[in-house]
Amino acid sequence: MVASSLEKLVEAVAEVAQPVAQKAAPEDVVAKRIAEGRCPKCGKPVFRPNGDGVGSTCAAHEGKLFRTAVQATEVPEGWLGMSKVCRALETQYGFRTGEIVRACGGDACTEPTLGDIFVVTYVGKRKFLNPVILVDGPAMLLKAREDAKAEIVATNAKAASGKGQSDASTGTDTANALKAVVKPGKSSGKK
Repeated sequence: MVASSLEKLVEAVAEVAQPVAQKAAPEDVVAKRIAEGRCPKCGKPVFRPNGDGVGSTCAAHEGKLFRTAVQATEVPEGWLGMSKVCRALETQYGFRTGEIVRACGGDACTEPTLGDIFVVTYVGKRKFLNPVILVDGPAMLLKAREDAKAEIVATNAKAASGKGQSDASTGTDTANALKAVVKPGKSSGKK
């Protein structure tokens, strides 16, 4: 049942959607944006333009912006605004908005998504997500959270074991070394 409805949603999106990278702003819009001191790609005010008047963020992310997103002319039926999805997942499961945004490829969709249900569909500047995310998303987000914690623990353990080996090889204990340098009761200020 869910698979057939998911297939229908994917087909509906494919009909109204086109990749953002293929959509280019008309030349008169680009010229107007540059004249107004705005980025010709995203339309935001530019404070540090490069030679083409492109903003520093767009220039730094050239070819990566909205790489994992889809641009649509209208909202696919039943799809939810990203803010509503974030609010629902935060209320029901305790996920932070940043975790959800990161799973969707980051703020500008420059990174890979956590899964197909996390692909963002842009309609104008608004972001919409597949409603299946409310059903399957929490399990995927929990797994990603656990994997991230395990990676941090492994990295910390590796760093700690590396420090212990270097301290043992030199015969210096860090705490004792600090005690020898900073003697209690003595200040380093003026006498």
